[in-house]
Amino acid sequence: MNKKLLILLSASIVCLFGWMIFQTKINTHLPKNNVSSDKKTEEEVENFSGAGKSLDAWSLARSYPSEKIKANKFTESHQIKQRLLSDNSSNRSDWEPLGPQNFAGRILAITVDPNNPNTLYAGAASGGLWKSIDDGANWNYLSTGMPVLGVSSIIINPDNSNEMFIGTGEVYGDFDPNDIDPNQSTGQGYTIRYRRGTYGIGILKTIDGGLTWDYSLDWSQEEELKGVNCMEISPFDSDVLYAGTTDGLFHSIDGGTNWTNILNLPNVMSLAMHPTNEGTMLVGV
Repeated sequence: MNKKLLILLSASIVCLFGWMIFQTKINTHLPKNNVSSDKKTEEEVENFSGAGKSLDAWSLARSYPSEKIKANKFTESHQIKQRLLSDNSSNRSDWEPLGPQNFAGRILAITVDPNNPNTLYAGAASGGLWKSIDDGANWNYLSTGMPVLGVSSIIINPDNSNEMFIGTGEVYGDFDPNDIDPNQSTGQGYTIRYRRGTYGIGILKTIDGGLTWDYSLDWSQEEELKGVNCMEISPFDSDVLYAGTTDGLFHSIDGGTNWTNILNLPNVMSLAMHPTNEGTMLVGV
């Protein structure tokens, strides 16, 4: 009898120790599983696609201060728009859109043919060169045959409408060579948008009204993004040209065959030439 009790007691002790060991293993493994889950969550966040982050940013910008876009806000916005249109109907201007209307975009330059006011040219930020021959009623894309779509400036020879020049590219960049961090402003009074815009390949020239184009100022092999912001033809000599660029003010005295940088300042954005005093001009940088 005592022997049976001893065996039963021993078996109970073994079972108790086994249960304790089992519980210990469970408790030991549970935190590890939780840590693994946390690490997996962190990895998923880190590996979240750039496209997903971009869409989140797009959504948050439009839903602020809410975390999501509420459908009823579209109706509310529409009602506000209709009310504003009704209130301002008597104060509307006489402006109306002329196009191109097949796709949204920004226009950087518009030029009227000095010898035919019904012929217009428009340069788009990322849509290339456009032409209208009916005073803007209809527009057609004018291909240059070059690998560029940013047209920032257009000039036409007043003595020969078949001779045109277009400046390419729209660049906002870091123009301080001493700046080691191109995302910081350095004495220019504004926050630099690092290399934002569309790349340029220099200045293109046509002598047949836009049917064919060739390089006048060739930047097609440059590694850095460059752009031509503005151009002017001298009112005294149509062979004398000026171009405001990301690299400074360029000057040509032979109809764009050769160019010289005469003002080495970063990002010349605008030009204004004196109409009667040759050689006098204003330059915006």
